[in-house]
Amino acid sequence: MNNDNPIFRSLAIIEERIQEKLTVENLADCIHLSKYHYQRMFRETVGDSVMRYVTRRRLSLAAEELAGTDVSGKDMSIKDTSILAIALKYGYDSHEGFTRSFRAYMGVTPTEYRRYHLSIASPIMPKERCAMLYSSVTDEMLRELNGLIVRIKETVDDTRKYRETVPEDAAIYRQFWEFIADMTDAMTAELTQTLKRITVIAQRPDEISARFMIIKAIEDMAFWSDITVFQTGLMISRAKPEHRRMFEPICDKYEQLSQEVRMKSGKLVEFFNELSALIFRDMRENAQERIRKTVEAGRAAAEELSAGGERAREYAYVAEEVKAIADKLSAMPLEEITASFLEDDIF
Repeated sequence: MNNDNPIFRSLAIIEERIQEKLTVENLADCIHLSKYHYQRMFRETVGDSVMRYVTRRRLSLAAEELAGTDVSGKDMSIKDTSILAIALKYGYDSHEGFTRSFRAYMGVTPTEYRRYHLSIASPIMPKERCAMLYSSVTDEMLRELNGLIVRIKETVDDTRKYRETVPEDAAIYRQFWEFIADMTDAMTAELTQTLKRITVIAQRPDEISARFMIIKAIEDMAFWSDITVFQTGLMISRAKPEHRRMFEPICDKYEQLSQEVRMKSGKLVEFFNELSALIFRDMRENAQERIRKTVEAGRAAAEELSAGGERAREYAYVAEEVKAIADKLSAMPLEEITASFLEDDIF
């Protein structure tokens, strides 16, 4: 970390004092900046407001501690691992306030995160400025996918518990419910891989083809959830009347899950459209900036070649050609600049 940059110094202070009461004013004082200049410089450097960054860091650290505990909060090196204790540690006055903030950040409750953290992901906090452009969209996608994964996991857990309660006269259905649970669990594994791909995209926004792979994975989830509903519906239609009534609640859970997958699928496609627009806009701006610098370098080279007095006459044709290329590049719309055109200019 560059210690000469006051914003980087403030980030180090935030890490050191993350469990203390922090304000924009006291952080600005620590690095000898006015509140106004500190807020402006922080947003320019980090891509986020000061206090929103502090909140995100606290919730990220709280998530790490939740992931280090089991459902009961036991068998851990942390002495007190209750959710309330973690909430108080990171500046929250109540379990409810922490849960509300955590869910808004992560897409799931602290209890759900503690139980299913191996299958879900934390919103990305990229260090590089360019990646900040996409963080809000990718964070929202992660939250939506996290919530969906938890719903799937809960449905699987309910199915396996339900399977154990099936009476002996309906034991033939136990294998069916185990098959449904396994198939639904496989959906979770696929979505977990999807989260990893989203993380890659946020770090390397030129991975355009990967985005289409993610959209396909989400659409596959919607398709397989519909298939599961069809299979459970077919099973219940063939069951005896008394068994049919018994299976209706769990069949309803799969119907609700299918509807939620469809809803999330539509939302995520919208997010990807927004993300694509951001990425292509950024690529366009980068290309235009490179072309601008190339034009400036070409014109500067032409002027230098022309400023050599008598000697310059020997290179006049080179200066004219370089200037012509620079002028042509400057006048051309970005869409018309092709690789072959640039190769010809290089030659």
